[in-house]
Amino acid sequence: MILSDSKLDQAITLIILIFVAIFSLISLFTFYNEILLQVRLLTFQLIAASFAIIGSTSLVIFTIIIHVRRNFFPPDSVHNSISRNKALLLLDAQKRIRASAEAVSNKQIIQEKERKNQYEEFGALSLTQSIGHTNIFKDYIQQKKPSQKISSINSTQIIQNDLIKLQGIRIEHVTLLKEMSIYTVYDLSIQDPDDLFHKIMNRNRLHEKDKDWIPSKEMIRRWIRISKQFVENI
Repeated sequence: MILSDSKLDQAITLIILIFVAIFSLISLFTFYNEILLQVRLLTFQLIAASFAIIGSTSLVIFTIIIHVRRNFFPPDSVHNSISRNKALLLLDAQKRIRASAEAVSNKQIIQEKERKNQYEEFGALSLTQSIGHTNIFKDYIQQKKPSQKISSINSTQIIQNDLIKLQGIRIEHVTLLKEMSIYTVYDLSIQDPDDLFHKIMNRNRLHEKDKDWIPSKEMIRRWIRISKQFVENI
C-alpha cells in the first residue's frame, strides 16, 4: 500500500522520535548506573555512541529526503496550482495581444477612411475638370442652339457647385459618369436610374461582382437631375 506524502512524513517523524527516545534511555541508563562494571560501562557507552551516530545520520538523511521531496517532487496540488498560474499568465498574454491587434486594426480602418475621403475629393475635382474640358455638352447644345457659344469654362462653372456636393465619388467613377452624362444629354427621356444603371453596366460589360466600384443608384439619380438641369438652364 503506497502511503501519501503527509502520512509518509508522519511515519518518518515517528521513527525519528523513537530513535531519540531509545538513545535517551540508553544514555540515562549508562551514565547514571554507577554499579556496572567498567567493561560493561564502556560497552554500553560504545553502544550508546554508535546509536547516537546512527540516529544523527538517519535524522540528517531523512531531513534531506523530506526537503528534496517537497521542493523537487511536489504533490499534485502544487502541480495543479503551477499549471493554473501558467494558464492565467497565458490568458493575460492572449488578451494583451488581442487588444494590440484590435488597436492596429482600428488604426488601419481610420487610415482607410481618410484615404477614401481623399480619393473622393480628388475624384470630384477630376470629374469637374474633365467635364469642363470635354465636348459632352457642347456638341449637343451647338446642334440645338448654333447661335450660342458654350465654352468649357462656362460649362464647368455652371455645374461645379452641384457636382462637388455629390457624395461617394471615386476616381473609378469618372469615366462612368462621363458616359452617364452622354446618355442623359442625348436621351432626355431617361428618367429611371435603374435604366441608366443597366445601360452603363451592359456597355462596359460589368457584372454584379463589380458593384464595389460602380456608382450607387442614388448618385446616378442625382447625376441625372444635375445633367438635366444643366441642359435646361442653357
